[in-house]
Amino acid sequence: MSFNYLDAKSVRVVKELMQRHLESGGSILFTTHIMEVAERVCTRIGIINEGRLVMEGTPTEIMNAVNAGSLEEAFLRAIRAEDEIRGLLEGL
Repeated sequence: MSFNYLDAKSVRVVKELMQRHLESGGSILFTTHIMEVAERVCTRIGIINEGRLVMEGTPTEIMNAVNAGSLEEAFLRAIRAEDEIRGLLEGL
């Protein structure tokens, strides 16, 4: 499940359908590269890097595990990408 290519009205409908499914005892596998969306929508998150699960838990558990203020920061720390990003930016 993802919100890619959906307009705001369709996203609202999908979110409502997801909530109804959860309330009836179902589960949803939601994929996204947008950490702000994952932080708002998901109750549990798995961070996968190069095909391997490197971290799993609630957004708060993940952020606390790597001492991060946001899920995006936690993701970058979990996959050890901060130095790479810093180097790319310095090269610009």
